[in-house]
Amino acid sequence: MPFTFPGGETNADPVRTIFGRLMAAFLAVLTVGFLVLGLLISHYLGSFFMRSKVQVLLDAGTMALRLGENPLFGGPGSGPFSLGLVGLSRGCHCRIWVVDPHGTVLATANPHQSLPALPGRNLNGIFAGNLLIAKSPAGFNRQLVLVGLPWYRYGMVRYAVILRAENPTHDLLASGTYRELWLAYGLAAALATLLAYLVARWLSAPLHEMNLAATDIARGNFKRRVRVHGADEVGQLAASFNNMAQRLDRIEETRREFLSNVSHELRSPLTSIQGFLQAVMEGAVPAGEEARYLSLAFDEGLRLTRLVRDLLDLSSIESGNFQLSLAEVAPKEVILRTIAALEPQFMAKKLEPVLNLPERELRVQADADRLEQILFNLLSNAIRFSPVGGRVEVACRSAGTGLQVEVTDHGPGISPTDLPHIFDRFYKADPARTTAAGGTGLGLAITRELVKAHGGGVRAENLPPPGRGARFIFTIPFDPKRAGGN
Repeated sequence: MPFTFPGGETNADPVRTIFGRLMAAFLAVLTVGFLVLGLLISHYLGSFFMRSKVQVLLDAGTMALRLGENPLFGGPGSGPFSLGLVGLSRGCHCRIWVVDPHGTVLATANPHQSLPALPGRNLNGIFAGNLLIAKSPAGFNRQLVLVGLPWYRYGMVRYAVILRAENPTHDLLASGTYRELWLAYGLAAALATLLAYLVARWLSAPLHEMNLAATDIARGNFKRRVRVHGADEVGQLAASFNNMAQRLDRIEETRREFLSNVSHELRSPLTSIQGFLQAVMEGAVPAGEEARYLSLAFDEGLRLTRLVRDLLDLSSIESGNFQLSLAEVAPKEVILRTIAALEPQFMAKKLEPVLNLPERELRVQADADRLEQILFNLLSNAIRFSPVGGRVEVACRSAGTGLQVEVTDHGPGISPTDLPHIFDRFYKADPARTTAAGGTGLGLAITRELVKAHGGGVRAENLPPPGRGARFIFTIPFDPKRAGGN
C-alpha cells in the first residue's frame, strides 16, 4: 500500500524508508518491552495474590484454632464447632479439615470432600509442631494452596487444621480483574504505538525532505532548500545541506557566467578576424590598405592566442595539474627583468617606472617563471590603466616571514563595489576595462591562483583620496614548503 510522507509525497515501499525502519525499530522495542513487562506483571501479581491467599488461609486457620479453644463451640467433633468451620470456609472460599495424628477427620466444613494428599512435609511434620504451606497442581491453569497448622492442647500437638484453596489467579480470571488489567495493558500498547508512529514521522520528515531536495539538486535545481528543524544533529545536517546547495548554486552560476564570458571573448576576435579577411578577399579594402587590415587580423589572432593560453593556464592551476619549480630566487632580479620585458609598453605611454627596492639582497624560494608571470600581469594591468606620462611604482620589502611586493598605478582607481570582484575571471570593473585595452580578463585571476600556489595572498586597494590610483599587494613566504604551499 502506498505510504504518504509529510508534505504529500508518496513512496510505494515504506519498509525501505527511514520512516519504515524507525517504525519497525520502535515496534520491536515496544513489543519486547510490553512482553517482558506483561510477564513481570503477571509474575508479581501472581506472587502477590498467592501470598495474600496464604495469609487468608493462615488467618482462617488461626480462627479455627480459637473456635476450638472456645468452650461455647466445644472441641473437634461437636456440632457448633463444625458450624463455625462452615462459616470460616465460606468467608475465605476454602476447604477446612481437622484431623488427628492418624489422619482421621474429626471435623470439616465440607463433609462431602475427602482430605487431600499433603505434599512435601506430611501430616507427621505438622504434629511435630511445624507449619505447612504448600502448592500442588490441579489441572490446566489451576493450582491448589495448602496450609496446615498444629493445634496444641495441654502443651502437645493434639490435632492439625488443614485448609485448601484454589490458586488466586484463577479467582482473578473468574472475577474479571485480569480482563480489566489486560484491557488497560492493551490501551497503553495502542497509545505507545501511536506515539511511536508520530515520533517516527517527526524524525523522518526532515530526512525525507532532504532526500527530495537532493534529488532536485541532482537534476540541476540548485535553488532548492530545506527547512531547518531545531539545533540538533538533524537540524545541523539540514543547515549543512543548505550551505552545500548554496555553494553548488554559486558554482553553477560561476560556470554559466564563465561559459558566457568565454563564448563572448572568443567570438569577438574571431568576428574581427573574419571581417578583416572577408573585406580583403572581396576587394572592399581601399587600395594600399590591405597590409593594415591583415595586421589588424594578425593582432586579433595574437589576442585570441593569449586568451586561449590564459584559459589553459588558469584551468591547469585551478585543477592542481601543475607543479611549482621552486628554487632560490632574487626578487630584485625578477622585477628588473619583468620591467625590461615591458619597456615597449612603458615607452608607448611615456610612463616612468619608479622602483623602491631593498638595499640588502632578498632571497625567496619561488618558481622564477611563475613569479615573473605574477609581476608581468600586475605591471601590465598598471600600465593599461595609467594615464599617459604618469608613473608606475614597484616596491619590494621583507614582511615578517615573507616577501611583500606592491605595484601602484595612478589611474582612476577601482570602484568600491567592484573591488571585491577584481580578481574574478573575466570581471570588468568599468567600461574602460575591456579587451580592446589589450587584456583578456584573466590576468588577475591567474595572478591570484599563482600567489596562492606559493602559499601567499594578494589584495587590491585604492589610494586615498578616491580616483588617485590603485595598489596591488601580494605576499609570499620565503619558504612555501614550511608555509604549506606546493
